[in-house]
Amino acid sequence: MSPDPEAPLVLPLVPSEQEASIRDAVRRICSSFGPRYARSCHEAGRPPREAWEALAKAGFVGINVPEHWGGGGLGLVGLQAVCEEAAASGFGSVMLV
Repeated sequence: MSPDPEAPLVLPLVPSEQEASIRDAVRRICSSFGPRYARSCHEAGRPPREAWEALAKAGFVGINVPEHWGGGGLGLVGLQAVCEEAAASGFGSVMLV
């Protein structure tokens, strides 16, 4: 079914409960490592593997991948929430590893 071309485009600016929950969980995970950890990984030229593994264990790696391919099925909105919160905690490149 195609969207109605006459319908107004709506961009929700208030996060859904699901997005807020994702953001809270990612923030807790990333902040548990602290800024020194992120800085030391950056200075050593190595990825923040432990942070990546913690995010993966919580189910945030592949959050944007469709469920029928084994992902979380939340698309770019889910990925954006994870990336923004990881970056705000000092892990700007964690999703690029």
